[in-house]
Amino acid sequence: MNIRKLSVPSLLDFVTIARCGSINKAALELNISQSSLTRSLQRLEANLGAQLIIRSSQGIELTDLGKRMLEHGFAIQEELRQASTEVERVSGKTPDRIAIGMSPTIAQAVGPRSVLALVHGKSQVQVQIVEAIKPHLVDELTLGKLDMFVAMSNTEEELPGIQIEYLFSDSVGLVVRREHPLVDRLGKLNWRDLQGFGWILPDLRARMLHRATAHFERSEFEFPRNVIHTASIAFAKQTVLISDRIAIVPFSVFRSELRAGRAVVLEGPWASMSRDFCLYSRIEKNRSSVFANLKRAFTHHLRAVVSTENALE
Repeated sequence: MNIRKLSVPSLLDFVTIARCGSINKAALELNISQSSLTRSLQRLEANLGAQLIIRSSQGIELTDLGKRMLEHGFAIQEELRQASTEVERVSGKTPDRIAIGMSPTIAQAVGPRSVLALVHGKSQVQVQIVEAIKPHLVDELTLGKLDMFVAMSNTEEELPGIQIEYLFSDSVGLVVRREHPLVDRLGKLNWRDLQGFGWILPDLRARMLHRATAHFERSEFEFPRNVIHTASIAFAKQTVLISDRIAIVPFSVFRSELRAGRAVVLEGPWASMSRDFCLYSRIEKNRSSVFANLKRAFTHHLRAVVSTENALE
């Protein structure tokens, strides 16, 4: 096959169609007509001599060859994006850019100081921060919308094409406001004392919720039914401070409130849980030296901030 016959715009159109899940949505995103997009796809399939997608009333479905071609399409798209960025950067037309995803815990606790340290003294760097729960961050990283993200790791996860680097660990436990009725019983609490209170628990899709559920089950404690599930650290923190709900939260995000005495850790026959946080990035052979330097610097600053915070405990 003569690769010169393959149209790069048509290949990029195909990637957009596959990502959007339908020609209609892809046409809207690209701001072109459906007929033009369909012709672009047909040209690509004709040059390849194979069908890439199957259209149906529910949208599109990739053929086996389409799935393979999509992987190449993503790689080519990323290469072109990097080449364009590199040319603009060297010519002085654009600053260095990096998109970093963060779980709510990271965004609330150590993320801000780490990013400030990253950009300090650099006039030609732009950082985009995306806060979301891990499943969304994985999707955004896979689609190339993020360069990397920091979130809780899972020893059972399988993420092909993604590099995982351990960063640090933190602790999760029960936190209430200073005025909570159980504070007067600190040191004498048992599982029965926790009954009857409303709770704030991790998001329904969060792995931390499954670990907390197993933690309760091992104690034969009746899992709370009056529950608010949230992935928002800000919401959880504010709700704890204005109510008598018990929250299962990372101690790190309540650090200032715990130090000031506005919040208290409930200690009892239950144990706090630890979890590991990792840096996730795509495995790519030809990432630019700019990205490598920014990634290395961000990792250094993040670990430094965590080390400093732990030293102040």
